[in-house]
Amino acid sequence: MKRYVGSSHSSSISSVANPSSPDNNMKRAKVGLLSTNFLRVCSYNVDGLDDLNISDRANEVCSILLQEEPDGFLPDVILLQEIVQANFPVFVSRLCSAGYVLAPSSIPEDNDYFTLAFFNGARIQITRSMRTPFSGSNMGRDLIKVEGRLALGAADETPFSSASSREFLFMTSHFESLGPGSTERCRQLTQILDNLLSFPGPALFAGDTNLREGEVKACEQYKKVVDAWMAAGSPAAEKVTWDMSINDNLKMDGASFLPRMRLDRLLLNWKWGGIGTTTASTTAADSNKGCGGGKGKKKAAETVKERTELVRQWKLLGKARMADGRFPSDHFGISCLVRLPASGV
Repeated sequence: MKRYVGSSHSSSISSVANPSSPDNNMKRAKVGLLSTNFLRVCSYNVDGLDDLNISDRANEVCSILLQEEPDGFLPDVILLQEIVQANFPVFVSRLCSAGYVLAPSSIPEDNDYFTLAFFNGARIQITRSMRTPFSGSNMGRDLIKVEGRLALGAADETPFSSASSREFLFMTSHFESLGPGSTERCRQLTQILDNLLSFPGPALFAGDTNLREGEVKACEQYKKVVDAWMAAGSPAAEKVTWDMSINDNLKMDGASFLPRMRLDRLLLNWKWGGIGTTTASTTAADSNKGCGGGKGKKKAAETVKERTELVRQWKLLGKARMADGRFPSDHFGISCLVRLPASGV
C-alpha cells in the first residue's frame, strides 16, 4: 500500500544492457535447477519511495534474493515493484551480474517508480516482453507481460525445443493504492485474471496487488485461478506481507490500530503441475464448505491435495531487521516453488 507521488523524472534511464558473464553463484544454481521439477518465483515491493538508506536496503534485498536455499535453489523469476532511479542501478548491477536477464529492458520515463522483472536465462527463453499502462490508473501503474519458453526437467543440448519446453506467460504489477483506488484496482485485477485464464500455456502473476479481502471475495473470476499461498496450505505465519504490527519502517504515530494485510500475492492458472485439465471450481477456502457428506469431503480433500502438490515452500522474505534496525522494505517479499507441467502435456 503506497502513497501516490507525482510523475516527473529529473533524469531517465531508457534501457540497460545485461552483462554476459554470470557469477559463480548463478552457475552453480543452474545445474541444480535444471534437474528439478519446480520453478522458484520471488516477488518483492522494495519500497523505493522511502529515501532513507535506500541503497543499503536495495543491496539487502539483493542479498536475500541471491542467498541459496538449503536445496540449492536460487530464484528463476524475480519480480520487483516500486523501483526508483536511486535503487534501479543496484538491482540491475547485482542481478544481471548474477546471470539474470531483465525483460523488458526499458523503463517508463514519466513515472517516479516502476516495476522490473528478471529471469534465469538457463531455464527461460524470452520471446516477447511488454509494459502496458493501465488506462484507468491515476498513479501511473502498468502491467509487465513476458512470454517465452520454459525449459522442463533435466538439462540437454536443446532445452527450449518443443519437446523439452513449454510456452509460458509471467506477469507483474503494482495495483492502484489506497481506498479511493478500489474501483480501478478491481479493474486491474480483472485484466490480470483475463490474461491468466485465456493463455493456452502455464501463466503466472505475482506482485503488490493492494487488494482488500472484500474485493477478492466479490470477484467471481478469482475462484477460477490458484492463489499460491492457499495452495501451499495457507500457512498463517507466512500470510501477512504488509504488517505494521511488526514492520515499523513506515510510522503511523497516533494510529488507533496497526494494519496487517496480505497485499502481495501470486496467482496461477491451471496449466502448471500436470493438472491443466482440472477445473478450479472451488477455492481452497470454499473446499471446506458443503462437505457434510462423504463425497463432499473426498472432493474437498482432492482439491486441497492438488493445490498443495502444485506449490511448495511458501515463505515471506525480509523479516529480519538490518544492522541499522530497519527492515529491507515496509513490505515482506514472497517466495515459493511452483511445480512445472509435464513435458508435452
